[in-house]
Amino acid sequence: MVIPLINSVNKRKYLIEFQFKLVLASHGNLQAIFAIGKDVTDRELSLKKFKDTAFKEKELNQLKSRFVSMASHEFRTPLSTILSSSFFDRNALTKGLG
Repeated sequence: MVIPLINSVNKRKYLIEFQFKLVLASHGNLQAIFAIGKDVTDRELSLKKFKDTAFKEKELNQLKSRFVSMASHEFRTPLSTILSSSFFDRNALTKGLG
């Protein structure tokens, strides 16, 4: 469990990961709870930065794919018109000469 804590002196925020262990008495009743805290601020900030970068990379790849798809469509449409026109012109010339 990661809990944010703020240092009251310098107002810096720390992310502390806690692990808890129950200490039981000989008759099985709870005697105490043993807690260990570890500063994981750097790890959590690095993880957040990694996730942000991965999200931006995914977004960029989607934009690239949309651009390629759109550019392909924009080139294909006029080229097919030119190709079909040249085909009809060639057929008209061939029939006219034959």
